[in-house]
Amino acid sequence: AATDLSLRAQLLHLFQEDFEFQLRDNPEFASQAGFHQYSANLQELSPQAFEHRLEHNAEVLGELQKLGLYGSEKSQSDLSLGELTAAELLYAELFAAAVEGESRGIQAGCHLMPLNSVGAGGGVHENFLELLDWMQFESEGDVQNYIARLMAFPHQVDDFCKLLAYGASGMRGVAASKSMLRRVPERLRELLEGDELAKTLREPVKDKACLSSELSEQLQQATVNCFRPGLEKLLDFLTEFYEERARSEPGCLSVRNGAEVYAECLRFHTTTRKSAQEIHELGLAEVARIESRLQKEVLDALGFKGTFQEFAASSKADASNFYTSEGELLNDYRRLVEEISEVLPRFFSHLPRSKLEVVPKRSGPAAYYFSGTPDGKRPGRFYVNVTRLSDRPRYNMTSLALHEGFPGHHLQGSIALENEALPNFLRYIEDRRYEYNAARRPLYTGYLEGWALYAEHLGEEMGLYKTPLDLFGRLSMEMMRAVRLVVDTGIHAFGWSVERAASYMEEKTGMPAAECLEECHRYAAWPGQACAYKVGQLALEDIRSRAEAALGESFQLAAFHDMLLNSGPMPLDILERRADAWISEHRR
Repeated sequence: AATDLSLRAQLLHLFQEDFEFQLRDNPEFASQAGFHQYSANLQELSPQAFEHRLEHNAEVLGELQKLGLYGSEKSQSDLSLGELTAAELLYAELFAAAVEGESRGIQAGCHLMPLNSVGAGGGVHENFLELLDWMQFESEGDVQNYIARLMAFPHQVDDFCKLLAYGASGMRGVAASKSMLRRVPERLRELLEGDELAKTLREPVKDKACLSSELSEQLQQATVNCFRPGLEKLLDFLTEFYEERARSEPGCLSVRNGAEVYAECLRFHTTTRKSAQEIHELGLAEVARIESRLQKEVLDALGFKGTFQEFAASSKADASNFYTSEGELLNDYRRLVEEISEVLPRFFSHLPRSKLEVVPKRSGPAAYYFSGTPDGKRPGRFYVNVTRLSDRPRYNMTSLALHEGFPGHHLQGSIALENEALPNFLRYIEDRRYEYNAARRPLYTGYLEGWALYAEHLGEEMGLYKTPLDLFGRLSMEMMRAVRLVVDTGIHAFGWSVERAASYMEEKTGMPAAECLEECHRYAAWPGQACAYKVGQLALEDIRSRAEAALGESFQLAAFHDMLLNSGPMPLDILERRADAWISEHRR
């Protein structure tokens, strides 16, 4: 009967059916996106479950093909396509690319080494604990769902171990590296020792009216009899079986078909077809460009006679560049967010309704962002690490606030989330589980992180970097993103060791050696991810220069920003085509 529906209705139905499948298949993502109907379940992670995803994707592409929107059947001039708007044709193309990309990633084996101690996931143990932030705990039913999830955890661990064992087997030859495994057993032991774990698992329901004494007892039982044994099983598997099969080389080249795996990771994160070689060279050129800006606009401007490294060291040693209290740090971030908000209307005509909340955090990176929900119940959250104040220089704050808040992730993400015309697969991006690399639906890292770097740069036009020291903070952060292009490709395409990558990073960024080493272990764990920031920023800035050159006096920045933001995230090559169409339309 579905064939009686119009082409549009069939396409929208397919989007919705696939989205329902994603929520059902990946209940943790459902919780993150604010859909709570699968909150008693956890994702299946066995090798068979990934085969099942491949079958689902093949069916979806088959349906798209029947509609004439995919493969050899696709024809833009076809009359029946005339009933779809340009936006709908774009969504169909983005959808096909998303489904195809996931299948290519699974076929290449990108999902077979999902283990690290870097964050944003890193294994089932971390994913479960992260989930506590997104579940709801309002009713007895919610608590029962939570208990069911704790009870399902050992089964998920079983699946996870099967997946890792299958990857490491002679059949596939894709194992995590020693660099990725670093600290994972240690972290599991830490979770198993003492009573911190029990506290963490009880925290979300503590003092809630919906926690009856009976449920409280069941929660206790599920923690002791299910969750802990799950962690123990994972620890045993890693120490007794997996560790000796881990690769000693950190780069993708040391897995079977490593060049193909890395190419998929680069394509997944940068959303371009740029080769490792091109990205490496782009990095070297950017490093040189930023070095010369730092020299002229920071060192020379301040009359500093030493090297950039000496300047970085002296800035870090100067106590006046740091806070003495957490409260002060938070208040200044809140003040910055206000100050940025006041100048936004000059640069953007469309601002989101969603509020931005600055939230203190005692672990994780210096700053990161999680989007809210479209109903506004959960605001966007800009998390700020308030520990180790001697690692949080004032001169980095403007860049971080622009990147994570307005006009960076919060502005971009909220506009997409509030745009009800966008299909769900573009509104709800699963920003977690980086350890599955390209074997998943898109993160659109090039667009999302490229936009956040573009936002840092825009801060210069907005007049927000008040002193050469603020500019030093901005350019040092940009330097780190340029260096990432060199070291990510160095590790994964050119056989660099983590140590070699770290020493290049230290030389170019002036960051402390230990920090450079940590960063490079992160790049070893997430191949290609670190390249997306700079590749994305350069693509957006290139699009803007083209638009300014073509439109001259009639170029309007706010309208240009609307065009970039109003259709949600997308691969950069598709965004470039969209921008070209926008330019020719505005030329008239």
